Amino acid sequence: PSWLGFWLVLGVVAVMHSMHDIACDGFYMLALDTRGQALYSGTRQAAFRAAMYVGGAALVLVAAPDATLGGLVAPGRSHWQLAFLIAAGLLGITGLTNALALPRIVEPHATKKDGTREPFWATYRAFFAQPGIALLFAFALTYRLGDTMTSSMSSVLLRDLGLSTGDRGILRSFSLTTSMLGSIAAGALLARGGLERWLVPFTWVMAIPWYLVVALVHPPFWVIAIAVVLEQLAGSLAGTASTVLLMRRSRRAFSASHYAFFTALVSLGSTMSGGFSGHLYERVGAVPYFALTVIASLPALVLVRKVPLDVVDAPPAGAADG
Repeated sequence: PSWLGFWLVLGVVAVMHSMHDIACDGFYMLALDTRGQALYSGTRQAAFRAAMYVGGAALVLVAAPDATLGGLVAPGRSHWQLAFLIAAGLLGITGLTNALALPRIVEPHATKKDGTREPFWATYRAFFAQPGIALLFAFALTYRLGDTMTSSMSSVLLRDLGLSTGDRGILRSFSLTTSMLGSIAAGALLARGGLERWLVPFTWVMAIPWYLVVALVHPPFWVIAIAVVLEQLAGSLAGTASTVLLMRRSRRAFSASHYAFFTALVSLGSTMSGGFSGHLYERVGAVPYFALTVIASLPALVLVRKVPLDVVDAPPAGAADG
């Protein structure tokens, strides 16, 4: 097969994925009021991690050369065609369910004084004109730096400590499950107590250097498991809170575009920190590396007390139309 064709197909899939992601975020913000956005933000995060289970574990097992699927397929060869066929079926069922079950919403449009719609570039103007945009930029770029550096090299640390592939697989199951439950709990807490109450403690909990302790002490497996669970719990709490904050700061008439800008900033910070993590870890070693993750968390600990938390455009209660 042509490598050029292969990469072109992957590029098209990536673009379509990004467009779908932006559309989903925009629909979510338009269909729910502020409390609903907070309440179900954790459910969204948990659903994403459940999809990681399906795509990163279940379908890989289906495609494994030694899989027989109860005698349906012969062992000894990979079954990726079947795995992708199952994935396509799941996507089709999801799309049909969404088409039938999701509410119909009235989409707002930014208009001029004469009633005509604002031009496309007004999206950018409204984004950069909002109060506290410099703080929001800095916060979005730095909020997950320490957490991303930790997660990038956590599996390498566990390997270096002598944990087998099976043990690391068990820990991954623990971490994904904890992350799902933590996201749901975070959504409930944010809906009940508000972002003003929980954003700061969630951020400080995320900065606790559990893996630095593991790297220093070399504890037994059960202690490592506790550290992994606590780190994943803290990350899911903080990640859900930051999602709610960025939704609050997205103007309703440009909700999908503004939230996409914010998530791009978060992704840029994560990519920057994750890109050099492997080189840094190999150069300085485990203990200094995870000590540096603590330093990388400091900007977020400062900015979290200064970043504006008020809602830019409050959606009406019961925003969904039918």
